Amino acid sequence: MIYNNPLWDYALKLYRQAGVEDICLSLQAQGVQINPVLFACWLAHQRKPFPSALNERVLAWQKELLGPLRALRYHFRQSDWRHDYPECYQHFKQVELEAERIDLYHLWQLSQMDMQTLAVDLGVEQIMQDNIHTYIQSLEIEPESIKQYTDALVREAIKNKPDD
Repeated sequence: MIYNNPLWDYALKLYRQAGVEDICLSLQAQGVQINPVLFACWLAHQRKPFPSALNERVLAWQKELLGPLRALRYHFRQSDWRHDYPECYQHFKQVELEAERIDLYHLWQLSQMDMQTLAVDLGVEQIMQDNIHTYIQSLEIEPESIKQYTDALVREAIKNKPDD
């Protein structure tokens, strides 16, 4: 599929690691979009900084499509309909996953622009922390309130280098 890319592969690999799904869901419950966080981790392995601002295409996709799809799936999951129509719930999950893949593709496209490479003396862990912090600053979330989750994610992401 056209939307396959190294960021998608990395996100799948990292998300499958023990404990990462729970960390990501905890961050998501606090209002954090997970794909930009995974993008921040992947960029660190590339020794690239997180963009100072996500472009309008990425933000529009997340706000206008991905967010409402997720909200609809959550609503369906909490309703009595889920028990009556479990196959419908599975379809919601599949559509949301495909939208996530496209979101990661949009983020990956950003990485293909002429982004600076950071100095060698900065470690990947520090770049990752800085990248995540840059993203979190764009949200209306107090970084300290989610630090335990972002620190745990960084510990896992450091161990999971992207496939070359």
